[in-house]
Amino acid sequence: MNNNRNQRFKLICAAADRIVEETGVSPSEVTGYAVSMAAFDRKPNGDFYALFEEWLKLRRAVPGAPPADMPAEAAAELEQWTEHLKAQIMQRVTGIVRDVAGSFEQTTAMRVGALERLNADQARRGHAVIATLVETEAELGEAQARIAELSDELRKEREQVQRLLGRLDERDALLNVLRPVTATDSGTEITPTAAPDAGAVADGSIDQDRRSSDDTGEIATTASEPLVSAVEPEQSPAVETDHPADGQVEMPLATSASAHTADDAGDDRG
Repeated sequence: MNNNRNQRFKLICAAADRIVEETGVSPSEVTGYAVSMAAFDRKPNGDFYALFEEWLKLRRAVPGAPPADMPAEAAAELEQWTEHLKAQIMQRVTGIVRDVAGSFEQTTAMRVGALERLNADQARRGHAVIATLVETEAELGEAQARIAELSDELRKEREQVQRLLGRLDERDALLNVLRPVTATDSGTEITPTAAPDAGAVADGSIDQDRRSSDDTGEIATTASEPLVSAVEPEQSPAVETDHPADGQVEMPLATSASAHTADDAGDDRG
C-alpha cells in the first residue's frame, strides 16, 4: 500500500472508530457515507469503499473491539450468546432444509408412482385396442369372403335365369312359326308363353304353370283333331325336349304325330 493510500486508510479508520465510540453502535452498523463525510467531507467512491471494507474486516476479526462503554464481561457474554444463536439458527435451517428435501422426495415419489400407474393403464388400454383391432380385422376378412361367396352365387343364379328366359324366348318363336299349322281350321289360338319373372324361375313355380299349359294344349289339340284339313301340311320338324340341369321341365311342342292322327281321321270320314 503506497503512502497516499496508507494515509487515507488511517483517516478512514480514525473516523470510523470515532463514530463507533460516539454513537455506541457496532462496526457493522457504521455506514460508509458517514465515515466518508467525517474523514473527507465528500461522498464515498469506489476506492473509499475498498478501504472501508478493510476496516470492517479488522474490527470483525478483533472480538475485543466492542464499543468503549461495554465491559469486557458483557462483550464475552454477548459473543457467547451470538455463537449459541448461530448454532440454533444453523440447526433450524438444517431441519427446515431436511424437511423440505423430505417433502420434495415424497412428492416426487408420489408423482413418479402416479405416472407409472398411468403409464401401465395406458399400456393395458393400448393392448386392448390392438386386440380389438386384430379381432375386427379378422371379422372383416370373414365378412368380405362371405360377401364374395354370396356375390358369386348371385351371379350364377342370374346367369341361370337368363338362360331359362332365353329358352322361353326360343320356344315362343317356335310356337309363332307352328301356330298357322296347328290352328288353321280349329280356330284355336296358341298364345306364346309369357316370359316369367326371375322370382318364378328361382322358386320353381314355373314348373306348375308349364304343366298346366301342357295339359291345356293337349286338350285343345284333341278337340280340334276332327276338324283338321285332309290336306296333310308340311311336316314340322320335331323339337327335342330340353331337360335343363336344374330339373326344370320344358314345354313339349306339337309333333308330326298329331298331323298323322288328323289325316287318319279324314280318311275314315272319306
